[in-house]
Amino acid sequence: MKRIFAVLALGALALLAVFSGTAGADGKNYPPTKCTFEVSRSTVSPGETITVSGKWPEAGLDVAIALDPPGIVIGRATTAPDRTFSTPVTIPADQPVGHAKLIAADKNKSCVATAVILVTKTPAAPVTPASPASPATQARTLAFTGSDSTGTIVAVAAVAVAIGSVLLVAARRRGRARPRIGA
Repeated sequence: MKRIFAVLALGALALLAVFSGTAGADGKNYPPTKCTFEVSRSTVSPGETITVSGKWPEAGLDVAIALDPPGIVIGRATTAPDRTFSTPVTIPADQPVGHAKLIAADKNKSCVATAVILVTKTPAAPVTPASPASPATQARTLAFTGSDSTGTIVAVAAVAVAIGSVLLVAARRRGRARPRIGA
């Protein structure tokens, strides 16, 4: 009986050790931080300059703005005390015509946001800035679908299993200790 109790207790402790270190249990990445990224115009010509702006989770972060394709950094900005940034970027003169993505990310990748632009041969007509809800300026962040209390929940479950094991062993011992009627 002692062996069974010892095995159950060790199993509960092993489960506690394994599951208390699950992803996100430290609470640092939950809930996911929200960032926004916008472009002043979504239709541009090669060689033109547009303004990109956004709001990031922290002040003082260096945000790199890359163009994909070809995957080159075309600008950098540092977030202000109010966590916003705004900087002009120039579309390379040799940029192929078609859709391209502007990708904004800080070096820690705490936030990564994209905006789709259309590169055309002719200069674009003036267009009002796209709204944050449009696909051209939508921030790409993970949905908050988890909990930062996973470790606590697993610990409570492990303790409940351990207590149940102790009670089970005690009940079996007590049942053996009682004399049976009619025996």
